[in-house]
Amino acid sequence: MENNKEYFLLFFEEITPQLEEKIEEEIREKGAVKWYGVVKAVFKRESEDGGEERVTPYFRSNVQIELVGDTVVDHVPASFTKILEAVDEFIRRGSGWILDKIFHFQLCVAKYQPLRASSYIILPKMLVDKKAVLNIQNEDRKCLVWCLIAHKLNILAHVSFRVSHFTPHEQEIKLDGVESPVPLNKIPIVERLNNLRINVLATRRRRCFHSMFPSV
Repeated sequence: MENNKEYFLLFFEEITPQLEEKIEEEIREKGAVKWYGVVKAVFKRESEDGGEERVTPYFRSNVQIELVGDTVVDHVPASFTKILEAVDEFIRRGSGWILDKIFHFQLCVAKYQPLRASSYIILPKMLVDKKAVLNIQNEDRKCLVWCLIAHKLNILAHVSFRVSHFTPHEQEIKLDGVESPVPLNKIPIVERLNNLRINVLATRRRRCFHSMFPSV
């Protein structure tokens, strides 16, 4: 397995710059994306009759989600690790296989729609490192409600990810018929009902922020 692993590592090292560039290009075009990679390779071994047996397996990485370009440099090697695990499993299931050649690495990319009604989204590393953003791990449709409660009660950041800290205070936020998740065009109503101002920001790529709903 060690020689097989070395060949794969060299192959991954060679394609990494181009792969990262391609994924970042997809992010620029599509916004958030999800992707995985597939490696096609040829393995050979001696058959029982003294001849040579060949197979052409495919090894797939796990699916990675990129909300911004910052995470690509971490997710690419993680995907390679998953492929190596699959290669190892293939060799253990059938002894004697030796890598003959690697045909190619196929990148499969699709647009990712992260803002679903009940989604908790992992923050990009650049925001996590700031330690200035509350990221509540909700499984319902009330993300804005929990954020407003956190602001109103000044709940500490190190416990702010737990919805249980917010549910006892849910009735303190007035919605008056506005359904959750609250669409952007309904935010002025929530502002007026609760006597506050809300700014909605989006991040794309590294340190680029743009306003989706500026409060005035």
